[in-house]
Formats: sequence, structure tokens, C-alpha cells
Amino acid sequence: MRSQMIQFKNVMRNYNKTFNVDAVILGYGAHLHDIDQRINSFLANFILCVCAASFLITIAFLLSIVNSTALLIYFSLVFLFSTSIIKLVYCVIEFQNINPFLFIFNSVMSMILVTSSMSVILLKLRTQFLQNRNIKLALASVLDQIYSQIQTNFMIVVSSWLLFLSDVEIVNQFGYILFFNGIIMTLFVVPFGFVSLFCLYSHIGLWPYKKLVALGE
Repeated sequence: MRSQMIQFKNVMRNYNKTFNVDAVILGYGAHLHDIDQRINSFLANFILCVCAASFLITIAFLLSIVNSTALLIYFSLVFLFSTSIIKLVYCVIEFQNINPFLFIFNSVMSMILVTSSMSVILLKLRTQFLQNRNIKLALASVLDQIYSQIQTNFMIVVSSWLLFLSDVEIVNQFGYILFFNGIIMTLFVVPFGFVSLFCLYSHIGLWPYKKLVALGE
């Protein structure tokens, strides 16, 4: 009887090991499936935002050449609000479990951060150009700021991408928001340098410079 009980115990122990292994495999498969769904939803949101950003940045780029630099800031705000609305609608439709109020708040804060950073860079760019009358020196004076901004935004994107794949729902939402905040700010810094370059070359928006030229003549 004792030997039969020991044999039965060994059988159950082996079965328990097999059951645990199967449970681990099933759990790992479910985890991979969850990560796959998150990556797919991330790619869909990313492609949607990039397409919207490219279209709106192109409009802002063209209009900022033929008009004042105020249009550049205006269409920057339009771009930020447009992408925020697109992302918000997409997330609500796809049930991404993101708090809409928190998302809107993040979009507004992103708008303020991007607009302020762009205004500071543009103001320094214009000031240096008016003082030196040299486009190369003016651009050189703001290259460090633009590079630092891109580097910061890149780190935000990378860190939020890691948070995006986390299993904690609250951390997911935080990482999701940080990620798109990084995308929005990064997409703006790069074309902003080219738009500012064309604005300076065509003297668009440099009204003090035009007045100085008129007074000199």
C-alpha cells in the first residue's frame, strides 16, 4: 500500500510538472499575442499620425514661404490640434482604454511646449540674422538648440515605447501619451529648421529688417 501511494505521488508530481509547463507556455503565448496586438495598434496610430503630419506640414511649409511667419505658428497649432483629434477619435474607436480628458490635456500641453520652443528658436534665429546679416551664422547659433530638442524628443519616444509594451494598464496609458508627445514634438523640430531657412532667405516675416532697409534707402 505504501509503495502504491509513493507511486501515485510520483505520477501526480510528474503530472503537476507537465501542467505547470503547459500553463507557462499558454501564458507566454497569451503574453506574446497581447504584445502583438499592442504593436499592431501602435503601428496603425503611428502611420496615421505620420500621414496627417506630412500633409499638414507641407501646407504650413508652402504657406509660410508666401506669407509671414505668423502663418507658421498658426499652422503649427492647426497641426497639433488636427493630429490630436485624429488620434483621439482613432483611440476611442479602437477602444484603447485611454482617458480622453487626459489625452486632450496632454495634447494642449504638447501644443504649448512645441509653440514655445519654436518661438524661442525662431526669435533667436531672426535676432542673429538681423545683427549679422549672415544666414550661416544665424543657423549656427540655433543648431545646438535644435539638436538638443531632437535628442530629448528621441529619448521620450524610446522610453515611452518601452512603457507602451508594459503589462500595467496605467503605465500603458502614460507610455502611450508620452510616445505621441515625442512624435508630435519631433515631427515639428525637423521641418521647422527648413521652414525657417526659407523664411530667412525670402525675408518673409522679417519686418524689422525690411524697415531698416527702407530707412537706409
